[in-house]
Amino acid sequence: MLETVEHGRFSIHGSTNLNYCSLEDDNDFELNICVDDEGLAEQVVRQVRDVDIACCHRSTQRDVRGWRVRTRDPRTLFLLSRRVL
Repeated sequence: MLETVEHGRFSIHGSTNLNYCSLEDDNDFELNICVDDEGLAEQVVRQVRDVDIACCHRSTQRDVRGWRVRTRDPRTLFLLSRRVL
């Protein structure tokens, strides 16, 4: 589930995953909505971001060394180069 706040005013909610696997050959139907409401945006920050940040830790390049590198589908690279994605 995607929930984000932009400029303290717009909150975006939806089912889209923000990873390239979800963008390539995605046969799922995703739904997102952008709401222009400062009160809702503040609520999302309190209920989602502030809770998530408390459970996070900063990662460095050393922490991710040895992780598997995935290559992107050439079609995705093409769309990225054309600024379609």
